[in-house]
Amino acid sequence: MKLKLFFLPLILFFMVMGYIFAFFYTELALQEFNGFNIKIRDMRGQKTFNLPVQQTYLLKIWGDDIIEKAYLNGLPLIHTIYRRRTTLKEFYYLLPAGTTKTGENTLTAGPGMRYSFVVRNNIVTADFGVIAFKNSQIKKIMAAPGLFVSFMLFFSAIGLFSCYVFSSLFSLPFNKVFIAQAASFLPCILFFCFLRQINNLLPINLYFLKNSYFGICAFLILIFQLPAMFFLILRESRVHTGLVTDVKGYTKQLIGHRAGVIADVKRYTKQLIGHRAVKWFLASEFSDKCVILFIALLFLCALLISFKLEFIASFFGNMAYLALTTAVIIKLCKSTHSSS
Repeated sequence: MKLKLFFLPLILFFMVMGYIFAFFYTELALQEFNGFNIKIRDMRGQKTFNLPVQQTYLLKIWGDDIIEKAYLNGLPLIHTIYRRRTTLKEFYYLLPAGTTKTGENTLTAGPGMRYSFVVRNNIVTADFGVIAFKNSQIKKIMAAPGLFVSFMLFFSAIGLFSCYVFSSLFSLPFNKVFIAQAASFLPCILFFCFLRQINNLLPINLYFLKNSYFGICAFLILIFQLPAMFFLILRESRVHTGLVTDVKGYTKQLIGHRAGVIADVKRYTKQLIGHRAVKWFLASEFSDKCVILFIALLFLCALLISFKLEFIASFFGNMAYLALTTAVIIKLCKSTHSSS
């Protein structure tokens, strides 16, 4: 009975987290996005094109000359952005839902020179998400009861398992592990609240695709949770082993603390991956460590790409190739010195 009462606040907390993330999932995530994009080149004066539905669109017209007047279905258009690219001149127009219609639409631009234009139903689209207009007809994820229950059960299972692993493997107090994990959820929730507030205030909506939403959640939670758990491990090990007992000088404290941290990291690393692997890694050359870092970063990139987070994977990919280049240069320099 005591065990159940002890885990009850923890289970309730993670169930609340699951409910919150399920709510943001229905507000900020899409199963898929059917983007509309039509491009027509060499328009002279007037052109007719078809639109699937009546909603807000973005129109871009470009050509060699400045457009003095533009009309859609007889209604005048005012450009919102003008950009000059070498000899080309680009004009961006916002087409409100009142100026468009389902089916055939007529665009007129003057003077009657040769232009090209693009009409699309979004501002920016990428593999991880889309920025669409407020009245865009987008099929959002339904807020079904089963969805919320599955999120609550999933977060409860993952939270209990991670708390148990950290508390038993590193002999940490269960309540401190719970506090560190609870604090790591806050930045992700604040980020989603900020995006939802932007969607409410601005005439645009930002949505994540389904896989990208889970990837963003995992990335934002882990990027705060792992450092928090690491510093908790170091703090608890210092308390129990008394690493810093001499307070004669600030420099001596730093030296003792650094030595204790390194000793604790080595000990915990041996517990996780085995004594032989740690001994080989610590005794290996710096170039070999760079190769191991390269392999680890490539594995991380593959994981991020599976969640449609190519923009983050590209950063770690550049770091991976930098580590590989460093290892190759060191190997070449050593081989050159040995041959000479």
